[in-house]
Amino acid sequence: MTGAATPNLEPTVYLVDDDDAVRDALAFLLSTVGLTVRTFPDGLALERALDAEGPPDIGCLLLDIRMPHISGLHLQVRLQARGVELPGILRTGHA
Repeated sequence: MTGAATPNLEPTVYLVDDDDAVRDALAFLLSTVGLTVRTFPDGLALERALDAEGPPDIGCLLLDIRMPHISGLHLQVRLQARGVELPGILRTGHA
């Protein structure tokens, strides 16, 4: 079929965290076990990337629950409304 998008079948962890050091450390840790990781400083940056590329085919979300602009939980709800059906893990450093 001409013009059809090629599906991305490489599992990717979409890591969203507003703390640079935490984001970098988690990305490094996940990459040491061979996972492909894409990092984003906030949910809006992830949404902009998905607007440009379309929804991912396979992978998971690793979201900080407490971020400026949009929480990880709200981001997951917004992504589901857009048709992104990736499983998500919500994490926090706050009690």
